[in-house]
Amino acid sequence: MSHPLRIPFNEKWIRWALVAASAVGCWAVIDPSPAAAQAPRLTAKDLLADSVAEVGPKHAQVDDGITKFTLNDFNGALQHFKNAKAMAKEIPPPEMLMAKLSILGRNVQLGRAWLERAVAAAPGDPEPYVVLGDLAITEGRVTDADVLFAEGLKLSEKFAENPKRKQNFQRRALQGLAVVSQRREQWDRAKTMVDQWIKLDPESAAAYNALGQVLFYLNKGSEAYKAFQKADELNKAAADRKNPPSPMAELSMAALYQRRDKDDKKTTDSINLAVRNHPKDFGVRLRAAQIAMASNLLDVALAQSEEAVKLNENDLTAKLVRGYVARLRNDFTTAEHYFELAHLQSPGNFDASNNLALLLAEQTDEAKQNRALEFAVMNIQRFPINGQSQQRFDAMSTFGWVQYQRGALADAQQALQQVANANVLTPDSRYYIAKVMLNDPKRSEDAARVLEVAVESDQPFVNRKAATELLATLKGKTGSGSPPGK
Repeated sequence: MSHPLRIPFNEKWIRWALVAASAVGCWAVIDPSPAAAQAPRLTAKDLLADSVAEVGPKHAQVDDGITKFTLNDFNGALQHFKNAKAMAKEIPPPEMLMAKLSILGRNVQLGRAWLERAVAAAPGDPEPYVVLGDLAITEGRVTDADVLFAEGLKLSEKFAENPKRKQNFQRRALQGLAVVSQRREQWDRAKTMVDQWIKLDPESAAAYNALGQVLFYLNKGSEAYKAFQKADELNKAAADRKNPPSPMAELSMAALYQRRDKDDKKTTDSINLAVRNHPKDFGVRLRAAQIAMASNLLDVALAQSEEAVKLNENDLTAKLVRGYVARLRNDFTTAEHYFELAHLQSPGNFDASNNLALLLAEQTDEAKQNRALEFAVMNIQRFPINGQSQQRFDAMSTFGWVQYQRGALADAQQALQQVANANVLTPDSRYYIAKVMLNDPKRSEDAARVLEVAVESDQPFVNRKAATELLATLKGKTGSGSPPGK
């Protein structure tokens, strides 16, 4: 089983372009027409941040190129970038700037085309290979990523045009090769890559976090903990003194104990150590609650989410986590209270309105059920099923369940069928589908199979108890044995 390293791609333009659609993540591929190539409002300073220490008058044509690009004048944009390159040899190749803007505009197909042109125009420049490696790893094409990052690293060693770009490419290539090694569970190779990354950038907290994870999987727990502590030190040293980051060493260990070993005791012990060492740290309490919730350690999650809200009663995420912990514990009154607070604070927040829709739909009060429908309809309009947002499947699943609760069975079936067709199902959405199936007496066995997958899941699951009881009933009727235990 693969255990993804949390190694970030730190460049601002990559963060903007990346759309997390799964545990691995993928790049959003948008309409390749010129109109879809619109990038965010950028300046030369944004586009050249990883290339030059300071943007000056000689880079003015980069701004002109960005303007042309946003007007879909690609030939004009390219010419301005060529002019800029002639004046400032240290900046990326013109085709590379076009690729960056395309990806920033969420047009990855166009970005790929420009990356290919960049390889042809500047065969000694490592950046196209590194970016293509980034794309490959986020799409799960591990072998392609391995080859691309290796080529990027090889070219970086010979690259002499710009020391800042050279170091950036070396770091990103080593980062990428570490992730490739992790995906293959080649932990010794991963450590070699991370060690080289640290040698290149000894002040990188991200590198020490990656080292901690690799050491953990090499069964060197005490060394892993020290690496996480070093990451905390570096984060603190680099941060604003008025807003220091929360120390995460103990919680990093807690998450790993759960991810690799499903060890509830060591996970809980690590969480307890974290809050004992940092009792008044809001970030520690909030992250502890999230880890405990994801681990189905609901008593621990309750205690930590309560403390988080006490430490910062105005924090939106704390309210959402507290509400969801209450939902998981079937404390629907408390859950509704915190999701209402979150919705009042941020009316556009999907998690708040989606959870409110689910909570209100369960109640018999007609006004509350109507309000649930309003939330559900609002969210499927904001996040249509044929769109690109990751919330679209949750929104449609919730709409289906709300309609089922209101007795609109045809609407419920249609909505949940769309979610099932996409095969993006949570344990709760499987429960909803099974309930709808049971309106047809001939589909009891189908419903049981859907429920089996749901109750076997390790994910937090609001309807776990109801699903387990329903599955036991169905198994009893069909005589096919007892439901699997968790």
